Amino acid sequence: RTLTQTMDKPDDLTRSATETAVKLSNMNQRVSRFHDKMENEIEVRRVDDDTRVKMIKDAIAHLDRLIQTESRKRQASFEDIREEVKKSADNMYLTIKEEIDTMAANFRKSLAEMGDTLNNVETNLQNQIAIHNDAIAALRKEALKSLN
Repeated sequence: RTLTQTMDKPDDLTRSATETAVKLSNMNQRVSRFHDKMENEIEVRRVDDDTRVKMIKDAIAHLDRLIQTESRKRQASFEDIREEVKKSADNMYLTIKEEIDTMAANFRKSLAEMGDTLNNVETNLQNQIAIHNDAIAALRKEALKSLN
């Protein structure tokens, strides 16, 4: 059915708009749950407040654009609008997932670099211990020679 046909029945229009809003809300909740799960599985460094505010503002702007798009497409069927909302929600999900994956990769890289640094420190300490042990052995040897 077209929007014009649906507008003849305001209850259908309201129900359809409500269904679309509920589906978008459900998708947003799933994205939020996925984000929370990823944060718990990998100890991702926290995104600073400015970035969070920007992400929220971007999401709000994106939803505003969706609302404007819905208003402009009065001739489009509700199926087309519903598909567009779903596609936009999928794109938001993929964008957030990509950011989480990038943060996780950076975190893993930082951990690996810290491991390398610790290995280098351990090797240097072992070398210093060996040098000191050699010096102590040489001093003992000299002390024994001087006693004899």
